[in-house]
Amino acid sequence: MPTQSNQFVVESYKVQVIQKPGGPERTLSLTSPPSSKGIRTKATILFQKTNPFGSIIGAVETTSIELVAWSDPALFNSLYALLVNEKPVTGTYEYETDAAKPKNTSWNLKSVGLRVDTEMPGDFEK
Repeated sequence: MPTQSNQFVVESYKVQVIQKPGGPERTLSLTSPPSSKGIRTKATILFQKTNPFGSIIGAVETTSIELVAWSDPALFNSLYALLVNEKPVTGTYEYETDAAKPKNTSWNLKSVGLRVDTEMPGDFEK
């Protein structure tokens, strides 16, 4: 199946931390600025010990551009540090499509992440 890649600038984020009997669960909710069509990309990353999606990491709905993904809890601090300390931060994601299902708008995510542009050493955004 072909893979599609996309990205969005993170305009705002929200953090939620919940203590449960199996351990803490953290959630990052990311939102982009509105596109020229007025649509905002919304991404939710769940940091839990167990992947609730089984063999995939999540899904993306391509009409409203909303995605939900699972991530290993060990990555939370690194991703949160990017959001707190860097600007701009870009959300990235890849998903599989299927040409045999042209009307489908929900696809399995292959990857999700955050990145920043190239910077000079010691360059700290204020």
